[in-house]
Amino acid sequence: MTAASADIPPHTVAVSAELRPIFDRFLAIQREHTVDLERALAARDSEDLSRLAHTIRGSTATFQLPEAADMALALEEAVANADFAAAGRLIAALARYFHETDIVFVDARNMAATVASKKKSP
Repeated sequence: MTAASADIPPHTVAVSAELRPIFDRFLAIQREHTVDLERALAARDSEDLSRLAHTIRGSTATFQLPEAADMALALEEAVANADFAAAGRLIAALARYFHETDIVFVDARNMAATVASKKKSP
């Protein structure tokens, strides 16, 4: 992940409609995790930072948010390198992502078409 990718602007993301019933709670949990990340960063608690970043990476990948998963992976790497400045920027980017990205729920047929069109895009 490049430094520029930590500045991914909020946008619209297509997610499977099957996730709709639990997605609001999922987002609320991710927002709570970013608050916990900010606390861990302030305390320079690398163990908590790593654990939370790893948890966010796994859950965002499962909930079809690959950009957030990439940011969480970059956060894990920043923490492993004791780069707390980069970690702070990534935590802020994740918080913004979870608050400002619009989620559109699509059925399985539309989801497959969306994924296929993204693979063809340059």
